[in-house]
Amino acid sequence: MIALIGELRRPDLLTSLVERNRDRFNFILSQYQDQHQLLDPYLEKILESLLSIIKDDDCPENVKHNTFKYLFIIMSVKTYKRIVTYLPHEVVDLLPVLRMLEKQDSNDVETWETRYVLLVWLSIISKIPFPLSRLETSENVDPEQTIIVRYLLMLLIKGKLEQSFIER
Repeated sequence: MIALIGELRRPDLLTSLVERNRDRFNFILSQYQDQHQLLDPYLEKILESLLSIIKDDDCPENVKHNTFKYLFIIMSVKTYKRIVTYLPHEVVDLLPVLRMLEKQDSNDVETWETRYVLLVWLSIISKIPFPLSRLETSENVDPEQTIIVRYLLMLLIKGKLEQSFIER
């Protein structure tokens, strides 16, 4: 599985090979669906490899989207509640996650896994008690562009998503 994750970093990889690798990754993990605890000894290394790609500013967006698809596959086997504990969740992680989430196009059906994982990640970061005013880097910011406002909008969007899941 680590080899398949390593292949993600190759931006020149053909789309068919990316999809084949993702299908192979999905097949391997689906074998653990009934006994997902067998993945536990390897989970930290797998997630560490995936998160290093996501945090790499030099990685193209399509590589990051594919990485989020791998994360979603893991979440479907281990449940998001288990995986979220492995995601970095410190105050310094809020801005990068928020920025990644803001870049997302909510109408893009190809990247819904990215939005899902980012919202799950944001949900764990939002539970950290800290003053949001600490995040403001400048006092000359339009009040509608402050981090606090952007953060609250993300929480509002997340609330609407949760409500739509409940209604279904």
